[in-house]
Amino acid sequence: MPESGEKNTGSEKKRKIFLGRNFLIILIAVFILCVPMWLCKLISGAFGSKTTITSIMSNGNTFVEKVNDLVLCKSTTTEEENREEVVQRLKYFYSKAIYKVRFKVTYFYKLKMSSKGDWAYELKDGILYVTAPPIDIMKPPGIHTDSIEAQYEGGWLVTNEKKKLAQLVKEITPMASQRGMNEKRLSVVIPHCRESLVNFIENRLSESGKNEVKAIKVIFANEKHKVSLPESSTSYTPENLK
Repeated sequence: MPESGEKNTGSEKKRKIFLGRNFLIILIAVFILCVPMWLCKLISGAFGSKTTITSIMSNGNTFVEKVNDLVLCKSTTTEEENREEVVQRLKYFYSKAIYKVRFKVTYFYKLKMSSKGDWAYELKDGILYVTAPPIDIMKPPGIHTDSIEAQYEGGWLVTNEKKKLAQLVKEITPMASQRGMNEKRLSVVIPHCRESLVNFIENRLSESGKNEVKAIKVIFANEKHKVSLPESSTSYTPENLK
């Protein structure tokens, strides 16, 4: 009989040790799963509301989740490039050739929706202030090949004019890409891009968001004259957006 009691006591100890180990494993698992999430929320709250646009606007909206580049507006214009070549011989003899190219191009201005760290939302006094990534153009731009006009006026000392003109035509695409992003062009398209993005955000506000937001102001990262976000404001939470 004493031996039976000792066996029962030993089994009880083993059972308690087994349960204790399992409980410890569960505690460790909970710690591993929950603490990183808590730390992320703490850090996010400490450093503001900057986040990716998809995480803010994709709540129940599969379209936004799939969007990478959002086209805000397009602009069709005619570009022209004139170049001169002067050739001089023996100090007293010279001639000049002029190369001209003219073409129509359509620029599509867009935002990279998944740009991390480039989006910020702040709500103050019923105004939603949005800091958006820089505007860019889709590359290559839409060259209207049927509109290309190329010609040259040769000089008697200039050679290979046709070859040089053909080279100028080859440079149309990179030339257009650069011109589409110049300061003058951006100053014209930014107001249209702003209006388009405001409409895009308005259509994705939830019912509670529509009640809170009375106006939306958008600032693009590459605007020359930017208006700063308010110094004191309330973070605009993802739950207010669909």
